[in-house]
Amino acid sequence: ALEAGLLGAHPSKDKSAERVAELQLAAARKLRQLLSSHRDLLIAEVLERNWVPSLLGWLDQPQTAPDVQVEALWALTNLAAGTSEHTQVLLKHGAVPTLVALLRSPHEEVLEQAMWVLGNLAGEGAAARDAVLQHGALKPLIQCLERGNCSLSMLRIGSWALSNLCDGQPRPTATWDLPELLPVLGKL
Repeated sequence: ALEAGLLGAHPSKDKSAERVAELQLAAARKLRQLLSSHRDLLIAEVLERNWVPSLLGWLDQPQTAPDVQVEALWALTNLAAGTSEHTQVLLKHGAVPTLVALLRSPHEEVLEQAMWVLGNLAGEGAAARDAVLQHGALKPLIQCLERGNCSLSMLRIGSWALSNLCDGQPRPTATWDLPELLPVLGKL
């Protein structure tokens, strides 16, 4: 069922958009659950079967339901929490621009999970951190944290992701807009 959901979750003559959404949600949820409990064993399987592009593709589609996005992001979070090689797979498949775009989502759970994946990527080392910064993650991350209705969970995840963007040697090469950054740091 998992592979059918990942590989067959595209509209066709035989499947309605509603059925596709059901398959996507079931596949993303199952993959997230499996990666949460059997991470090391299953990360290799996910990479071997090349499922990362499917997960990223669902995030890129405007019609994808937020619950599917959350599950796909959570699976990607588990991948990004793996080894440096796992992080490189996400970077190689162009995950960062898609994740940065999701920082503009109106759905808080999507925001939190996108921040979490970006924080995991940025925490992998200077090159990964700089890739996240070069794709413009800082400004939308700051905007998320400035929202008046931020939950404590979003503030925690966002401040952690922000710390990973500012950490490491050599120091980030991105130009910091300190007047924009300082009020957010003061709020945290």
